[in-house]
Amino acid sequence: MIKSRWIAGVLCWMWVAAALAAFAPFKVHQIEIKGNQRIGDQTIFNYLPVEKGQILDSDKAADALRALYATGFFKTAALFNENGVLVIKVVERPTIADVKIEGNSLINTEDLEKGLEAIGIKKGQLFSIVKADQMVKELRHQYENMGYYGAKIEIKTETLPRNRVALLLKINEGQSATLGRITFTGNQAFDDRTLRAQMQLHPGAQYAQDQLRGDLDTLQSFYLNKGFAAFKLRSTQVRLSPDKQKVYLTINLHEGQVYHFKQVVLKGELKLPRALLESLITVQPGQRFSRQAIIESMNALLDKYSEHAYANARVVPQVILDDAARTVDLTFYVQPGSRVYVRYIKLEGNTRTRDHVIRRELRQLEAAPYSQTMVKLSKKRLRKLGYFKQVEIMPTPVAEDMVDLRVRVEEQPTGSLTASIGYSQLYGVSLSLSVAERNVLGSGATMSIKATTNSSSKNLDLSLTNPYFTPNGVSLGVGGFWREVNADELYIANYTLNTLGGKVFGSVPLDEDSRFSYGVQLKRDELVCGETFTTCNDFVAQFGEQVVAPSVNLGWSLNSTNAFYFPTKGYRLSASLDVTPTSDQDFGYGKLFLSGRVFFPLTRALSLKVKAEAAYGAGVGALENLPFYERFYAGGISSVRGFEPNSLGEHYDLITDGTDVAKGGDFKLVGTFALISPFPFIEDSSNLRVSLYTDYGYVYPDVEQFNADELRVSVGVMLNWITPVGPLALSFAKPIRYDDNDRLQQFQFSLGMPF
Repeated sequence: MIKSRWIAGVLCWMWVAAALAAFAPFKVHQIEIKGNQRIGDQTIFNYLPVEKGQILDSDKAADALRALYATGFFKTAALFNENGVLVIKVVERPTIADVKIEGNSLINTEDLEKGLEAIGIKKGQLFSIVKADQMVKELRHQYENMGYYGAKIEIKTETLPRNRVALLLKINEGQSATLGRITFTGNQAFDDRTLRAQMQLHPGAQYAQDQLRGDLDTLQSFYLNKGFAAFKLRSTQVRLSPDKQKVYLTINLHEGQVYHFKQVVLKGELKLPRALLESLITVQPGQRFSRQAIIESMNALLDKYSEHAYANARVVPQVILDDAARTVDLTFYVQPGSRVYVRYIKLEGNTRTRDHVIRRELRQLEAAPYSQTMVKLSKKRLRKLGYFKQVEIMPTPVAEDMVDLRVRVEEQPTGSLTASIGYSQLYGVSLSLSVAERNVLGSGATMSIKATTNSSSKNLDLSLTNPYFTPNGVSLGVGGFWREVNADELYIANYTLNTLGGKVFGSVPLDEDSRFSYGVQLKRDELVCGETFTTCNDFVAQFGEQVVAPSVNLGWSLNSTNAFYFPTKGYRLSASLDVTPTSDQDFGYGKLFLSGRVFFPLTRALSLKVKAEAAYGAGVGALENLPFYERFYAGGISSVRGFEPNSLGEHYDLITDGTDVAKGGDFKLVGTFALISPFPFIEDSSNLRVSLYTDYGYVYPDVEQFNADELRVSVGVMLNWITPVGPLALSFAKPIRYDDNDRLQQFQFSLGMPF
């Protein structure tokens, strides 16, 4: 319908042109408007280039018609001379009464409505065929960019009374075109298979122009980083099959020759020691040409200048090719500009958190040289607090060499009242109630009260921590705890351990990522032994049912990961020593814990996790080994998956000891190798991870009895999901190195408990 109206409009203009050619000049005595219903006479007069008393000839008549049509108000307009009276007859464009959209699924209706409104197609506006045709053309282009070349789009109109029209945007998206074949021409150094491996698009995949543009950039980077400094993408031909369901690509390349750097020069007003700057440039004479190496060197120079307050520094690389010698002369031109200082730091949005709590985390200070490195570090530290939903730090120039920093934060809830129910194969049903506040009265202090009960244990923990007990970031905390553990329910042995104690703890920052921790605690352990468990009964007979002893803890930790949950880069290292000196019962013991987790990003989505943990303990005084209730255990979803919880290592003898569960040991070694990825086929998988893993580990009576051949090994797949009721972990493992007496458990899960 639009096409037929367009043709009618063209014919109308041809008729008007013929009529104007025969238009006889006359003096305009009066002007009358006929046919207008919504547009007032005075509005039309304002657009007319003709007034009473003027001579109207064919040129001025043409100007008048152009002015009328340019308003967009009229479908047709004509001029007549009735005895010196200029009569203007118009037919107004219809008003849009309604706009409906059908058939769209790839582009949501709200976005389509916004696009229509942007060009004036909405309820109450005048309908324009030209604008409608423009919209159809643009929309068809969008679908083609997504690979839907067969999409059909039309606007249907329905004439309504009172010069109104209803519009129906009807879309038939059709099927997405798939890639049929990729052909390369001009490639000699690399075959088609190697080049296709660099691309995301592949035969059979859904075709999209945006993806193709990204792949072409990747191909160019591939060649430029392999030494082909003169590489060019000559052209790309896209051919459609007759049914528009297949796309055939032909990519024409000019590889050129491999170039090497001949000389690398640093020029400009350096303002920093040349030797320092040259040490940052990784490009060396004789090295094969690489654009990535140039970019990395340029960024290193910019970062160094930023550290020294040259926030507006520019580094421009200039590349000169010698085609005959196949060499490259590289020059870095440096323009440092002036040093920039921070005048004021202004805080915005902290409606609850006190100013000093924010300022103590900032590493960029007032009256100090501006450093982009310190600004980034300040932003990182504020985000790690967990107090704010959003953190922005924006410099505002106030002079050529001075800026103000605006620190804008958006507060988020930091307190929680949590009641949860969880279940795991180890602990059974778990009920938990906790009250926690990470920012007490906006002071940055942390307070928590947590109570947990399940089939195997009952816990009550209270703590209060001031992370800035001193201005230098030394923390100090106090706490108390009560625990009742039924070891029989944990598959350990037939006894119950009741513990009551208090603690004082703190830490000292060593640098931005590491801390030294310390603590002392006093606890009372009370043992209730099963009648048949001889090990427990012998211990009680020698040392009594209650053991009261202080302990000292010293530790070190380093955390450089990029996220709290699901990190993809960095490492977490820790070492701690717990010492319980000789008590009234004439025995003591010590424990050493070593832990390391390293995360390597392999691709944008895939990362590698390597974990290793070791624990060693020894007795002092009357005990050469750890007390039996302090031994280490392994096996289960939190250590070596595929084996029953706490089942690895030597076992008690049922006849002599009264139980046949694992003894535990004084030395434990466990570890993991895991490939981790967001869950596929889900648009937002920020709270989901799936991993393929290999676990290993075992428990030994003593470190001297360590034997790598006894390590148990399993492989499996695991799903981690942060659900509204707590973290969920599902694991399916297959032990591949085990003993016939080991207790296997392939499927394991945990809900509402940390993992």
